[in-house]
Amino acid sequence: MQEALRLLREAKLPPAAVAYRLGYSEQTSFNHQFKKYYGMSPSEAREAAEEAIPYRRKKFT
Repeated sequence: MQEALRLLREAKLPPAAVAYRLGYSEQTSFNHQFKKYYGMSPSEAREAAEEAIPYRRKKFT
C-alpha cells in the first residue's frame, strides 16, 4: 500500500492505473484495500497530499 500511495502522490497516476500496476484485476478491490489500510480512498489521499503542499511564491529580485 505504501507503493500505491507513492504512485498516487508522486507519479500522479489515476487510481485505476495504480491498481493495474500493482496487480489488481479490479479497481474496486484496490480501492477497498487502500481504504481499509489508510482510512480514505485513493482519490481522497491524493487530494490530501495536494493540499499539504505549501504554495510557493516566486521571488522577485
